[in-house]
Amino acid sequence: MKRIGSISRRVIVTEVAVAALMIVLITVTNLLNLSGNASRSEPRGFYRLTHEPLRHGIFVVLKLPLKQAAALPGDTVRATPEGSYINGRLWPHSGIPADVHSHYPFG
Repeated sequence: MKRIGSISRRVIVTEVAVAALMIVLITVTNLLNLSGNASRSEPRGFYRLTHEPLRHGIFVVLKLPLKQAAALPGDTVRATPEGSYINGRLWPHSGIPADVHSHYPFG
């Protein structure tokens, strides 16, 4: 294996290949209008961004991380220690952890 200075040709080829792959992935992601979610707030993965009308349960990007729309204008929302009720139905996983109840006034 020939050396170019102190860096081998194999290392240079590998670095160029990785850089090229990154450029291709970024380009494809932008062309397909994809956004990734790495947070634990919602399922991890890639999501295609659209401008479709809001509806219950749709995922929205307000500011990362990705969040799911629970209520829309005209819906009735009631917040309780066990969770948020949207039109009388408990929204899944919306409960407030027991150790932070003192920060939320209910009555």
